[in-house]
Amino acid sequence: MSWMDEFIPRRKFLELSFKGGLALAATPALLSQLLSCRGSEISQVKPSIDPQLLQQTIAYALRNGGDFAEVYLENRISRRIVMEESKFKSAVFGISQGAGVRVISGNKTGYAYTEEINEANLRRAAEIASTIARGSKKVPPQNIKETTRESFITVEVPLQEIADKKRLEVIQRANQAGLDYDPRIKMVFISYYDEIRGRVIANSEGLLVQDELPLLFFIVQTLAVGDKNRHLGRERLSRHSGFEMFDEVSPEEVARRAARESIAMLEAEECPAGQ
Repeated sequence: MSWMDEFIPRRKFLELSFKGGLALAATPALLSQLLSCRGSEISQVKPSIDPQLLQQTIAYALRNGGDFAEVYLENRISRRIVMEESKFKSAVFGISQGAGVRVISGNKTGYAYTEEINEANLRRAAEIASTIARGSKKVPPQNIKETTRESFITVEVPLQEIADKKRLEVIQRANQAGLDYDPRIKMVFISYYDEIRGRVIANSEGLLVQDELPLLFFIVQTLAVGDKNRHLGRERLSRHSGFEMFDEVSPEEVARRAARESIAMLEAEECPAGQ
C-alpha cells in the first residue's frame, strides 16, 4: 500500500487503483489450451462486494475528519493474441483486480490502494488515506444507495460471451485478406486485444455506481516488397464496444486498408530535393 498527501486528479486516482493481477502467456504449442477458456465461464466481471463493507470503509476513512472519501474497485479481464507470418505467435490471458481509497481534506488528498480486495485490506487502505485529515472537521458520510445511470456505450455482443475460437477466426480472416490484396504483400502482422473492466465506485456523498467498460483493439500491419524497396502499412480499429465491432467494420476491411497503404507507398516517388 502507499499514500500521498497531494492533489490526485480523479483520472489518476482511477488509474492508480488498478494494481496487481495475474497474467498467463502461451507459446504457440499451448495456444489452444490457453484459449480453451470461454467467455461464458466468466459471466461476472464487476467486483462482488457487500455495500455494507463499502459503507464501513468510507466511515473509517473519515474517522479522523475530512471533507470527502471515495472507494474505487476494479476487476479487469483481458486477452491479447498476436499473429505473425500466418502463425499464432503468442497469447496472453490476464485477470487483475485492485481497490483504492481516497480522502480529501481541504486542498490535500490522501490515497492508498490494495491489490487484494477484502475487509482487512480495505480498512488498512482507509486508515492510510485518512492520515492527511487528522484534526480537521469531521463530515459524517451519507448512507450509500446504488444509482442506475444511462450508459454511453451500447454493447450488443458482450466480450465475455464470445468463444475464443471466434477471436482466432477474426485474426485468420484479416491475415488472409491482407495476403490476397496484392502479390507484393509478403507478410501480415496482427495484434488483437480486448478487455472488460468491471468497476464499482462509492463515496461519502451517498453515491454507489457500478458498470462494465469493454475495449477492443485490432491492429493490422502489412509488408509490401517491390523490386527496390519495401513498405509497411498499418491500420488500427479500436472502440469501447462489444464484439459487434467486427460486424460494423470487418477484419478483412481493416487488413485491406493496411495493404492499400503498403502498396501505395511502395509505388510512391521520393520528394524532389530542394534547389
